[in-house]
Amino acid sequence: MRNWVWAILLFCNSSLQAQPGSFRPTPTHLKLLELSEKEDLPYFYHDDIESSVQDFARNYQGSSSQLLGRWIYFDSAFASLCEEMNLPRWLLLIPLANTGYEPKFRDSTGASGLWPLPYNIGKKYGLKELPLYDERYDPSLSSRAALQYLSALYTIYQDWRLAIVAFRQGPIYVNQLLHSMNSLRDFESIFERLDPDARQTIVQFYACAAAFYRSDTGLNTFQMMGKPLSITPYNTIPGKAVASLNQPIDYSELKQFFGLEWGDFQGLNLALKSTVVPYPGRPFALFLPPAMADSFESQRDSFARWLAGPPPATDTASMEDSAQVQPAPIGPEYVWVYYKIKSGDNVYTLADVFDCSSNQLRAWNRISGNAITAGKTLKFHVPASRKAQYSSINSMTHAQKKSLADRD
Repeated sequence: MRNWVWAILLFCNSSLQAQPGSFRPTPTHLKLLELSEKEDLPYFYHDDIESSVQDFARNYQGSSSQLLGRWIYFDSAFASLCEEMNLPRWLLLIPLANTGYEPKFRDSTGASGLWPLPYNIGKKYGLKELPLYDERYDPSLSSRAALQYLSALYTIYQDWRLAIVAFRQGPIYVNQLLHSMNSLRDFESIFERLDPDARQTIVQFYACAAAFYRSDTGLNTFQMMGKPLSITPYNTIPGKAVASLNQPIDYSELKQFFGLEWGDFQGLNLALKSTVVPYPGRPFALFLPPAMADSFESQRDSFARWLAGPPPATDTASMEDSAQVQPAPIGPEYVWVYYKIKSGDNVYTLADVFDCSSNQLRAWNRISGNAITAGKTLKFHVPASRKAQYSSINSMTHAQKKSLADRD
């Protein structure tokens, strides 16, 4: 039956003698019919889909070119996952329609990630969410979980269109709707009963299918419309996973020891919710640029010793001794000196006299805020050539330290 409809619509579209008022299929019609025939995408058409495709064709400020670049990248990245799970590849259009493939997306309900996924669904399919990280933001992990969920929904409803609505709106919504319609499975009738948000879920999915999906033999919709899009390539940072340490690590420490840039740290570790690499009872999977990952592996023990520092000292002499026993492994031109906090000291004055920023002081000593306690020990990373000068600050009075800070 579909073959006859397809042939008739192609004939109608190519006819130059169509009568006024007669039906002429649009490129969107033809593309969706082709996907139904060639890719087994359940056919559905509505005028709102046509309007959305026309919006894509306008390519406002290059937005559609960006979407096309993202689709090409993620389709290539996760096509093998669909094949592995024996699922249609066009399901990968769902995050394109829902979030524009934005990994850090989060809506008002708390659904997160590029698909996005509610907390309870992520948990059901093995994704972990803790205060410091949320695996729903990890594109690979969340895609596997989302496709497992979609497969389960299809098993329930036996209709991919209903599964797509249930994926975004929730199975309870779909079940209540079907119950009110005596479980009628004519999707065209069901669509008319959907609320606006649910209708938009279907409209955007089919508009993305018509606008961006290429079957093996089909034309691009925009080519049929005479408005081909340019492609804005979507580039990601190449990364390599390493097992982190048996302790939390702050980004500032990775920056100082390895020179890791913030954009690389953030872009490669999308599941992290802060600057801290956590230790959830086991080494965390940390992603680094490949060369830096190799450096991390070769310097793992040195980095751990540097993070730990020497044990707290009780007097100036013992601090000097421990500084000599455990020099900083970052490079021969810098060493650690240790300072015992005195009454009246504050973060900003000490940062001034040790010629560092207050943020560096906090990072080196793993403290937050400005509260420091007399009697505790702080460490400072200073040029080796000026070690004696900075070590002498331990014996200065409060007035001398303030005068030194004022001169700087």
